Amino acid sequence: MFKVLPSSLHQKLWQQRVSNDNNQVWVLKNPQLEGLLMLEKQADEIELAALYLLPKTIGKGWGRAMLKHACQQANVKQLHCWVMQDNEHAEGFYRHLGFTFDGELRKVAFSGSDFVQKKAHLATDSRFF
Repeated sequence: MFKVLPSSLHQKLWQQRVSNDNNQVWVLKNPQLEGLLMLEKQADEIELAALYLLPKTIGKGWGRAMLKHACQQANVKQLHCWVMQDNEHAEGFYRHLGFTFDGELRKVAFSGSDFVQKKAHLATDSRFF
């Protein structure tokens, strides 16, 4: 699906994202790093810009717990994320959390290839938590 990016480029891109004042990052350590979540403040919206878990951590409720914690700490009432159109696993995960897909699509270029992403929205009300 993706061409492999050199680790030096990955490191540079993540250093830029983490040092950006519009981004807030949470990590899951148990005791080693097992997950990462990043919220990005945009003009009038909050984007769930990253939510990654190690494979051994998936399916144990940590994704929901991290998202709940981050939204509470950042006082987020609504957010959105972009999901690769062909990533059924990720789409199912976000639907399970209560995200809704409104049909909005965007085309993005990444690592020398073009991809289509779907936009999903979540209102972080009591039904979610």
